Amino acid sequence: MATSLDFSLGALEIGVLLSTCLYGVTTVQAYTYWSSRFRDPLWLRLLVASIWVLESFHTIFLWVYLYRLTVTYYGVSAVLASTTWSLDVSALFDGVIGATVQAYFAWRVHVVSQKYFIPVVSWCGSLLQLSAATAITILSTGTTIVYFDTHYEWLIAVNLALDLFVDLVNTSALCYHLWLGRNGMRHTDRVLDTLLMWTIETGLLTTVAAVMMLILSFAMAETALWITISMFYAKLYSNSLLASLNGRSSLRRTRHKDSANGVSTFPASGIAINVETAVEMQPLGSVDIKLQNRVHSTSSDEKHPSECGGKSFV
Repeated sequence: MATSLDFSLGALEIGVLLSTCLYGVTTVQAYTYWSSRFRDPLWLRLLVASIWVLESFHTIFLWVYLYRLTVTYYGVSAVLASTTWSLDVSALFDGVIGATVQAYFAWRVHVVSQKYFIPVVSWCGSLLQLSAATAITILSTGTTIVYFDTHYEWLIAVNLALDLFVDLVNTSALCYHLWLGRNGMRHTDRVLDTLLMWTIETGLLTTVAAVMMLILSFAMAETALWITISMFYAKLYSNSLLASLNGRSSLRRTRHKDSANGVSTFPASGIAINVETAVEMQPLGSVDIKLQNRVHSTSSDEKHPSECGGKSFV
């Protein structure tokens, strides 16, 4: 550890405080989810509850670690360099929460694409990442932070690289399939654009955090800066999950706002399409967009009903 308290104790305190603030956001998000009364299946509601419980224990253990540093062993500088169980399990929480949320987003890729190849690749990556996080927890027991970072630097790099890989796979696949769903209809494209933006934003948060940890673990291994980010890293995944679920309320309001405007005109074709749009908030965090169009030909009064098949976008 660096001799400067700014990069050791100060960095760890900031990490715990940021983690606690994000835990507050997670709690508000969880409350919003339950109060919104989404008609989700039991397993998804249990997933949300489990994530919140895990985050609660994670936050408690971080405060136990900080109390040990600042109260129990106040003034003992050697304690700053050593690991303890309350810090070691932080890696395990990162692995469990991160892998769970990544698995859910991979499942959303399956819902959109109706294929298993990309989700299976993502699930395998998440399983390997969880294994690496478990190994970090076990191997860091009874060592010092500097010793672990020196001898198992490769394991930290593998763990973070797997996080990056899975995040990029999930985000890229979701963006690709959502982009394919654009059909020129104003309301449909607006919903898909919103989903695209959310997908990029949630994926970008965890990706940037993983890159920063990877850089700091190599460039400033003697400091606690990379551990600072790891303390709130899992909270980024939890809030990404809950934000994607709670965001369905926003899409529902968009549906109600646009439902009164039933005409979408394509100037190039000269055909007016009366669109009766229903954006149904389906379980499992998906948004089912079903478009039923009645096309009125400009050269005839005859109505030709046509129906576009529904497709589930998550």
